[in-house]
Amino acid sequence: MAVTVDQIYKLCLRIIRKNQSGSLSSLEFNDFWSIEQTAYMSDLLGRFQRSNNGKEGANTGLIENQTIITKLSPFIKNGTIAVSTGNGPKPADFQYELALRIGGEMVIHINHNQISNVNNSVIDPPSVSNNSYYCVEYQHYYAFLPNTVTSADLDYVSAPVPVLWNYSFDGSGRQVYNPSGSVDPVWDDATCWEITERMLKKVGVSLGAKDFEQYANSVINTGN
Repeated sequence: MAVTVDQIYKLCLRIIRKNQSGSLSSLEFNDFWSIEQTAYMSDLLGRFQRSNNGKEGANTGLIENQTIITKLSPFIKNGTIAVSTGNGPKPADFQYELALRIGGEMVIHINHNQISNVNNSVIDPPSVSNNSYYCVEYQHYYAFLPNTVTSADLDYVSAPVPVLWNYSFDGSGRQVYNPSGSVDPVWDDATCWEITERMLKKVGVSLGAKDFEQYANSVINTGN
């Protein structure tokens, strides 16, 4: 059974020895956990990773080993981009590109200053008949060469949806978990707890609870 947002929130409250009217409100929990899961995904995608040839090496980005791909698997999607006059918008939940193809053929990424060189190439210019496809990436769309293509296939990592611990009120005016309208995380259980541990450290620091901060450091460093 997958971990629910209710289980995570109640664990957080138990760890910091507060109840639901204490120092970690449901709104704060929703925000803190959602922010931390985004930061965790960024770490998996390799926001600051470098290659192994020293500190001067180029950024490697996502390391596609089995562990990381398995962790990201709930977010990996395939979609078709509709291309008009060479431009194709990214999906609204786009986070990271894994592969881009046209008609099953690889699309080669080029830099912005290479557009003219590629268009004027006498060796391998953009061509539908020769399956030679290129693209330049912008914030919200791809610019394809040749600009006569009409669609492209995209494998990508989607952005995580913010969690939501939804509630109703009981007869005493206290918040009671309401699964209707709540949004659970889609990570595997072990990753949910890892994100929670990372979040709790930050919450512990903000609350000034030194004993809790030590506990959070312990679980993050040792897993215990």
